[in-house]
Amino acid sequence: MTALAKTERAVYNQSNTSFRSGLPMSADVKKEEKPFLLSTKLKMPRPRRDYIIRRTLFQKLKLCNEMSIIFIKGAAGMGKTTLLSSFLVETGLKNTAWLSLDESNNNLFSFWHYFFAAAGSLLNEKIDFDLQPSRMFELHEVKSNLVFLINRLCSNTDYYIVLDDFHCITNPALVDSFEFFLRAMPENLHLFLLSREEPPVYLGALAVSGRLLYLSGEDMKLSRNESMEFLRKTMKLKSDDTQLEKISSFAEGWVGGLQLAAASGDLSGDLLKQGSGFVAEYLTREIFEKLSPTEQTFLVQTGSLSWFDQKICSVLFESLNFDSMMENLLDKNLFVICIDEEKGIYRYHNILGEYLRQQFSALPEQEQEETLCKAAEIFSQEGDFSEAARLFLQAKNYDEATQNILEMPINTEAGEYISQIPIDTVAKSIDLAARGMFYYVDIGNIEKFDRLCKSAIQAWKDTPFCKILQYAYNLLSKRGLSVVPHIFSLSDFKEYGMRKETAAFIQLGVANLMIMDRQYKAAREFAENAEKVCCDSLEFRYYIYALKAQLNEETGHLNDALEDYQRIKGIQESEVSLFMQEYDYHIGITGVYLKRMELDKAFENLEAARAMVTSSAMPSNMILYSFDYNLAEYHMLRGETEEGSKLILRIIKSSKVIHWADRLMAELNLSGYMQPELKEQILAEFETYPSKSISPSLSFELLCARLYLQSGNREKAKAIIKSVLSFSRENGNSLRLVEADLLLLHMTNSSTPAGRRQQNNLLREAIYYAWENRILQPFYVDRDAVNPLWDNFNAELSDKISEPERIFVRDAIRVCSNDAPKARKSLLSSRETEVLIELAQGKTNQQIAEDLYISLSTVKTHLISIYGKLGVSSRLAATSEGKRLGLIS
Repeated sequence: MTALAKTERAVYNQSNTSFRSGLPMSADVKKEEKPFLLSTKLKMPRPRRDYIIRRTLFQKLKLCNEMSIIFIKGAAGMGKTTLLSSFLVETGLKNTAWLSLDESNNNLFSFWHYFFAAAGSLLNEKIDFDLQPSRMFELHEVKSNLVFLINRLCSNTDYYIVLDDFHCITNPALVDSFEFFLRAMPENLHLFLLSREEPPVYLGALAVSGRLLYLSGEDMKLSRNESMEFLRKTMKLKSDDTQLEKISSFAEGWVGGLQLAAASGDLSGDLLKQGSGFVAEYLTREIFEKLSPTEQTFLVQTGSLSWFDQKICSVLFESLNFDSMMENLLDKNLFVICIDEEKGIYRYHNILGEYLRQQFSALPEQEQEETLCKAAEIFSQEGDFSEAARLFLQAKNYDEATQNILEMPINTEAGEYISQIPIDTVAKSIDLAARGMFYYVDIGNIEKFDRLCKSAIQAWKDTPFCKILQYAYNLLSKRGLSVVPHIFSLSDFKEYGMRKETAAFIQLGVANLMIMDRQYKAAREFAENAEKVCCDSLEFRYYIYALKAQLNEETGHLNDALEDYQRIKGIQESEVSLFMQEYDYHIGITGVYLKRMELDKAFENLEAARAMVTSSAMPSNMILYSFDYNLAEYHMLRGETEEGSKLILRIIKSSKVIHWADRLMAELNLSGYMQPELKEQILAEFETYPSKSISPSLSFELLCARLYLQSGNREKAKAIIKSVLSFSRENGNSLRLVEADLLLLHMTNSSTPAGRRQQNNLLREAIYYAWENRILQPFYVDRDAVNPLWDNFNAELSDKISEPERIFVRDAIRVCSNDAPKARKSLLSSRETEVLIELAQGKTNQQIAEDLYISLSTVKTHLISIYGKLGVSSRLAATSEGKRLGLIS
């Protein structure tokens, strides 16, 4: 077991100048678990022995607790890393984390993945930025996850994060996300950015506010005295002052130049003949040529590795004295960095590493491939499947790369590796193809998804897997609209030797698709089978419960949905890495509470979600189809139609597929804010479904039935409603059944006995399917049709329903009688609430009047109003109902 078999962090021991390694970020990773972070990147490089104290710069750096950004700029080898690591050692600065960047981190996923791990070490938590395909067919936005980290870091404790070699960060999307983070990060967080170049992010605002400390290349240059001290104390050169001053003067304060010149052992001045400063590549080449052939071979053969130790080198070199080799290289002060002294793990500085990779690429291709594959095999044996996959890919050994990718977690790093393999090769492996498609959908690259899916369909013809591929392809190629394929069930599905986690994710993805396709029973079967396959994974169970909650909400099983969200909450509390999904939890459960007209609870969760997206820098499209959607519906259910309608129209305008906002459009229509042009557009889209064999959502069908009814096409409206009723009864969708029943009330004739019987039957069925799960929203939406029926219903059918149903009817009447049910507590005025509180204490009317300083007649008036609003007729019943509704404790 090597250091990379565990996720580790290094902690500087403030009581002495030693480093302790092997401390887990949250809990030790078991031996069988797979590493997914290169732990060496998260360790501060140990300052070289006998470093010099740069007192002037140290004094400036001591202001770091007053700064948001400490930007240290300098050319390669200017000593940025040594300056900061020695400063941290000398000052004992607490709560620091270090992240060494390279070109592999120049993308959204890798950079934030490592950044979250570094931040987690400060909080003593494991915080993963891992874009698992929790929502198989939605694009995950990076900035929504950053809000969580910003909130977690906000405290009274100062935290410091070092980003070494920050010049590697150039990706526009990554720079944009980092700028967002800078604008919103808390004042107690301080970032050290070490870079060769000017910052790619805008720091002007921080400079104006006095929160930026900038050390330039000029600042980084060694003074004459510092140069001389470095050559004598650190490099231990014994030459006379004249020779040392010549080197110092010609190096122009570049500590790397001093080091390289001294390492060459040639102080005659030949290396300095360029006269205008040292060029890193030239000096490295000159040094390289002065090394022994054995040393040159060692550097070239190991130059492509992210890290190496004795075990790895013993495989690459038959007769190598590893300890002697490393001692010789370190004595020559080459850019070789000891990452873990105890375990003997090393890596090359970027300057030397870049040059060595160039030298390696000049070797014969066969020799390159053999070396890479040898190294990859030992990395695989040591459990570093990521590094093994990277090397096999570099050698174009796709079969071995595939095996190592499949040992990695199903995440974006694995997806990036898959993207480097030819699509036809990927398509031949079920495991690889499935992961690749999830990855492409997750990052929004539908074009590559289409290509891979088409290729996989050809590769797996006449298999159940092909049916799944065709099913997914049809849905996504239609921009989210479901084309009904040949129906297949679990009995058709064969795993063909695929890994269990792949099979589980495939089935979970299919379940998501089937919810879209209104195949609820099959969706539940696939989800339950996926849970059996990966029941030992806590993280996977989170995604199972999230899918079940979505399915239960869609079909009106709201009690089950709430239980699912309680399970999700429990998992989040025990699995730190899932706290980033807290936003999804609040948004999801808000939808359930809205359907139950529990607006106070919906508001609480909306506020919790809002807290995660309150930054003004958050783009609107990040919250459009989740936060804004639920907020708009919340406004409409509160009777705030003007505010809600404006938000709905904005959502519709931004929506690529109009039917996605079906519920909101129904409420927009009822509010009177829907324009005729939009109605025509909706119905025109609906008319295209039969020709495309597309099944719209039940909610969209009911919206169109409502519009047809308003336009006078009653037969068309009735046919759609009856179709929805039939489907809902057959497939157990209580929510849509209730909505269809209440909508059909608008088409019944109350002037005849037969019409009244039909109305009572529809209302009776709606109540029957609604009461247990408290599906109150449809009654409020269609209150104009429902309100005239309550008296007749109570007179004829009240004694024929159960007590729980009667309680539900009482709540439905109250909801329907309020034009704007702001929240439960708004049922009573503040004075009425005070009276109810007094009443619950068993006080008489006279005592209530005396305590509240009101007249006895006023108390009686308030009691009459309370009884009416609560639907009760006694003091005891009023107290009981008030407690049930949460009006009083």
